[in-house]
Amino acid sequence: MRRISRVAPRHLGLLAVALALATTPVLAGCGGGEESASEQWADDVCTELSTWVTEVEEAVTSLTADALSLDEAAVQAAIEDVDSATDELVGGLAELEPPETEAGEQARNELDELGTQLTDQVEEVEGAAETGSLGLVPVTAALATAAAAVGSTFESLQSLDAGGDLRDGFEHASSCDSFRQQADTIGD
Repeated sequence: MRRISRVAPRHLGLLAVALALATTPVLAGCGGGEESASEQWADDVCTELSTWVTEVEEAVTSLTADALSLDEAAVQAAIEDVDSATDELVGGLAELEPPETEAGEQARNELDELGTQLTDQVEEVEGAAETGSLGLVPVTAALATAAAAVGSTFESLQSLDAGGDLRDGFEHASSCDSFRQQADTIGD
């Protein structure tokens, strides 16, 4: 088994921080309340994103648990876990029908673009693995980019119709509050 360099823990720690920073600021407006169609949709989006963050965090944790004996097989297993989580997120988001609001179609486009960005990042890492240039730097860089894309998309979704139904949905959806709390603890 090939050992990964000793800088691996530092890169993984940076990834956890990047993931936390990418998702925390955009989650500040979520809360609870009676559910409208927009709130239900926002709740479903937050649930999908929360599941993805949990699974990616578990993959990163699997790499940092015993970083001094980290090998290529462990990195490959983490990549496969992130790939599976990403496929589930993309599929889950694709199944969600946005509410029929003025911004609903824009929201659908934002989620489709997020799916494309995340899939591209996973494919980039898988490509590196196939060429034998697999290391923690491309893995952590791709995951940090993916986490930033999740945060950016979430922020965009909330601002599509400032003061409108979608924004209210994200502010009042129950799972958005849980997602914000989860994002606050990423990397702890």
